[in-house]
Amino acid sequence: MRIFLHSFSDVITNSSEVIYICPTSKTIDAARKMINYFLKKAGSSKVADDLFTFKLELDEAYIERILDDLGDSIDFCNKSKKVQYEEIRKLVESGKINPSDYDIDGYFRQDHLIIIPRDDSKDTLDLTSEVEKIFDIEASRDG
Repeated sequence: MRIFLHSFSDVITNSSEVIYICPTSKTIDAARKMINYFLKKAGSSKVADDLFTFKLELDEAYIERILDDLGDSIDFCNKSKKVQYEEIRKLVESGKINPSDYDIDGYFRQDHLIIIPRDDSKDTLDLTSEVEKIFDIEASRDG
C-alpha cells in the first residue's frame, strides 16, 4: 500500500498562514477502507465494522462553547461535567446540534477519530493522533 502525501499548501503567501486538519465522516470511511484492506490481505472474512466501532469525538472546547451558549435552556443542573459532555456529544451525533453553529473565533476544531474494538475490551485507538505520528510535518520559508 502506498500513501502519497505532497504538501498541504503549494504556496504559502505569508507567515501567518495556518493549515488545520480535522477528521470528518470521510475519515471514518478511509479508516474502514484501510482496515478492510488489511483484513482481506490477512485472509479474514470479517470487515472493519464486524470488529470495531468508529466515532468522531467532538473537541472539548466546542462542548464548552455549546454548554455556555445553551445555558439554562437544557437541563444540566446537578450533573457532572463528564455527563454533560456525553449528553452534548449524543446531541451532536444525533444531528440535534450542529457544532459548526458554535464556531470559536481564532480557533479550529480539533476533533478525533476514535476506533473502539467490539470485543468488550477497554482498548481504544485515537487514530487522529496516531496518523499524525506517521508523517513528519515540516514547514519551510524562503526569504
